[in-house]
Amino acid sequence: MNTRSSRAWALSTELVLPLIFVGCTQEIGSSEGERPEPMSAESTASSWQRLVTTSALVVNECGSGSSGFVELVNAGSMALDLARDPNNCWYVDDTNGGGSPKLINDSNVNHAASSTTCANASKSATCAIVGAGEHVWVPYSYINWASPDECRLLASTRSASACGSDFASIGSVGTTSSSVAGQCFGRLPDLGSWSSATITCTIGGANPCQAGTSCDDGNACTSGEVLDSSCQCGSGVPLSGTACGTNQVCEAGACVELPPPAGPVLSHLGRRDRLLLSGTVITFDSAIEGQVLVEGNTITCVAEGTACSGAPGATDATVIDTAGIIAPGLIDTHNHVLFDVFDESDWTPTMTYQNHNQWPNEPRYQAMLDVKQCLSNDSQGKPAWCANTPYGTSAGSLRCELDKYGELKGLVAGTTSMVGLPGTSSACFGSLARSIDVAQNGLGEDKVQTSSLFPPSKTSADNVCENFASGKTDAYLIHDGEGVDAASLTEFATLGTLTSSDYCLYAPQTTITHGVAFTQNEFAIMAGAGMKLTWSPASNLFLHGQTADIPAALAAGVRVALAPDWSIGGSQNLLDEMRFADAWDNAHWSNRLSPKDLLDMATSNGAEVLALQNRLGRIAPGYLADIAVFAGDRADPYAAVLAARPKDVSLVVVGGSALYGDLALSAAGAPEPGCETLDICGSQKFLCVASASSASKLGQTYAEIRSALAQAMLDVDAQTPGDGYDFAPLTPLVRCDR
Repeated sequence: MNTRSSRAWALSTELVLPLIFVGCTQEIGSSEGERPEPMSAESTASSWQRLVTTSALVVNECGSGSSGFVELVNAGSMALDLARDPNNCWYVDDTNGGGSPKLINDSNVNHAASSTTCANASKSATCAIVGAGEHVWVPYSYINWASPDECRLLASTRSASACGSDFASIGSVGTTSSSVAGQCFGRLPDLGSWSSATITCTIGGANPCQAGTSCDDGNACTSGEVLDSSCQCGSGVPLSGTACGTNQVCEAGACVELPPPAGPVLSHLGRRDRLLLSGTVITFDSAIEGQVLVEGNTITCVAEGTACSGAPGATDATVIDTAGIIAPGLIDTHNHVLFDVFDESDWTPTMTYQNHNQWPNEPRYQAMLDVKQCLSNDSQGKPAWCANTPYGTSAGSLRCELDKYGELKGLVAGTTSMVGLPGTSSACFGSLARSIDVAQNGLGEDKVQTSSLFPPSKTSADNVCENFASGKTDAYLIHDGEGVDAASLTEFATLGTLTSSDYCLYAPQTTITHGVAFTQNEFAIMAGAGMKLTWSPASNLFLHGQTADIPAALAAGVRVALAPDWSIGGSQNLLDEMRFADAWDNAHWSNRLSPKDLLDMATSNGAEVLALQNRLGRIAPGYLADIAVFAGDRADPYAAVLAARPKDVSLVVVGGSALYGDLALSAAGAPEPGCETLDICGSQKFLCVASASSASKLGQTYAEIRSALAQAMLDVDAQTPGDGYDFAPLTPLVRCDR
């Protein structure tokens, strides 16, 4: 066989344009289902004899062996003269072995005995004219002579009467699948798909339909079609799940559009310090369908529709369609964060306590407290055995790990700010949720004072009042009334007279934490002084069997915030606390609190408790970009947030940085040092814990923090094998049974 040129072939636009070639179901150069009108290149006295610009020549059948042939069919509506194309010479050929390409001319094209095509043109019976719809064949020996082969149509350029050697294949028909001579291969049915098996030889005539022969009905969503007795291609197996086009998939044999993604989509990864979020936005007063634009650490645009897209700051922002509810980040105004490595499996009450002085005397509670004091290297109260561990020194202390683990329990539930009561300040507290009550809160100043014990010393209380007067302290959060007995009730009066200047702590800066024992009288005094209340119902019920009378507090006009207290009998996060509060309210207060009331308690009210209502707790321009996005029913966004668990939290942004969310949004997190992947109750999430700096343990990953704490629990248990108390394993970040 001669070597063929591999030139890229382009048919002349002047005479011979698109053909139907082997393996094609559509004319090249024409739209589907449309055939271009033919254009005359010359005319003769015979009106039918013309060269046309559009050809529909099909290789329909070929035979193997020494008597081989290639059958051509003119599937168009005009006659074609293959010997008189002024631009191209036409050939039949095989691929493997055989002879040279065979030029089609007036001496080698066979017509059926009934054909009048050549006679009407006054040509010999073997003329190269192919009438409309006519089957002709050109003898070609040795197809399949040595191996399975291929029969095809070739063309080369014509210059005057000379044919070039720049052969180009104009569509090949696929393998003949056998090397046996005397067999025929072709399309079934006539002009249909090329058969993968031999067919009955019908040289010069229409190919018959062979029922049961494989075929292709053109539907990408079926497979295994065969011809039936009427030559219809069908009986294919419907496919499902197979891609059948751009954003299309097979569904029960039909190609359908893919539904839009159910979860959030990061549609453009731009600058990570600019975020353009779209979804249902919970503003202070209502919910809108719109957008939120974040630039740096600040919200710069909140608007309905797509108005924020046109803001200058939206240029090259990272764009996220949240498909969810965009809410202010939750604000936890009371949490003993260093205890959040424990839960009620580590200690549970042995009785219903009358006041907060009773449970610390229980042996198991004291054993748990010893563990906390050892791991955090507290300045007082460390047990003697702590000296035998790596933890009771400043170098070995796990205070950073304890704090960050507690913050992470809040962060994965949408909490962006936390009063964690860690005691002393540390640089390592500044990387996750805002540690509001320490200097590392990302606010530039710390104007929050706390007292986790009651009563504080007179000196300490006087200092708070002095700070009120000087403006050094804007918020004072103090435990008071935590119990159900008379002693707990009198704590409120004690607060008023504790200081050198009576009642200076009865001030708008003061927030009472708990107030379980308070009555309408105490709430009325609080409201008159502008004081506020932090409510922790789960912990209150766990310890005292009773919680604060919130309807009475609200009726008096007291601003109420919500917080989980700790994970030992309290809630593991603020979302859990909201649901607990809702259930208690529904059961005891006739649904006094709406889902919006509860969300306000966990956001804007919390910001007021901290005297940060102009910076935190709202989705509004100028506020810090502390944002939580929740999956759920956007038609009822407040109820959706109330029902949410950590697995339903799609995104958490603190100070403009994406720290947690659905894995699909992980690219929005910091690329260096990178984020981690974790499973939260069956939902894949990303979590960005490590900072670029390795100083002050800021470079720790979540995996490293968890590993250090898990090992520490084993180590401290080994120090007290005889006490019967074990605190390993470490309490999980999220308990999915809640």
